This record gives sequence, C-alpha cells and structure tokens, in this order.
Amino acid sequence: MKSFSQIGLVMGLMLFLVGCTTKFVVKGPIGKSMSEYDVSKTQEALEQAEIEQPQLEWINRETGNLYRVRTTRIFTNDNGTKCHEYGIFATINGKQQQMISKACRQANNSWKTIN
Repeated sequence: MKSFSQIGLVMGLMLFLVGCTTKFVVKGPIGKSMSEYDVSKTQEALEQAEIEQPQLEWINRETGNLYRVRTTRIFTNDNGTKCHEYGIFATINGKQQQMISKACRQANNSWKTIN
C-alpha cells in the first residue's frame, strides 16, 4: 500500500509531466545541459526531500552525464509558500560543475525556480 507521501510524489510528477502551467526550469550551465528527463528528476528530488530523502542521483543514459541533487534547506517564504534550497552537482562531459538554487511550490503543486 502506498503512503500519502508516495501518492503525493506520484501526483506531483504526473502534473509536471503532463505540462504544468508553470514549467520548472533549471538555470545556468547545468540547466543548459539537462534533458527533459533530467529536469523531471530534479523535480523528483525536491519531492523526495519532503519524505526524508534529501538526495537523488542519476546518470542520463543518453548523454552519460551524472547529476546529484541535494536539498540543503526547506523553508517558508514571506508569502507562506514552501520552498527548497538545493544544490546540483553534475559531471557533464567529464567536467564537474555545481550550483545552488531555490524553488518554491506553486498552487498547482509544481515547483518554480525563484533565483
């Protein structure tokens, strides 16, 4: 039997995959290297942090790039919206890169990058 957290994770991913009105974007050089699959995995990492799994790692089978997303802080912004600060650590074409970003949950349950 699936827990409510797991059901929420699946529902959130389904909303993202069918095309939310607010598309989740990873910015910077790392974001430019990401496929739609990698972006969806980043959003999945944010969802998993909600259920005590602060890190997700994967290798994109098409590009060979390695990504590790780790939530470093969960906070509530001035509008009362739940937000995450997270780091993306990537090996892209053999070169290590990292970035820190923030994303907040939207009314439609998707995530929106805020910086």
